[in-house]
Amino acid sequence: MDRLWQCHRAFEKLQPENTPADLLPVVRRYRLRLKNCPQLTVIERENLARDILVRFWGEMCKGRVCG
Repeated sequence: MDRLWQCHRAFEKLQPENTPADLLPVVRRYRLRLKNCPQLTVIERENLARDILVRFWGEMCKGRVCG
């Protein structure tokens, strides 16, 4: 199980009512990128996972502990 798969699972669990409205377009964009993951190289997968983990979840949690 790689980090990108974990990101994909986390996005599947996201519900619009629990996501700040300003982040909904970001969620849609990442979901589209995750659909193309079989075509990505290992490095591209790691970069996308890092982008999601650092940028998106950092913004989503804003210092709170997110599970």
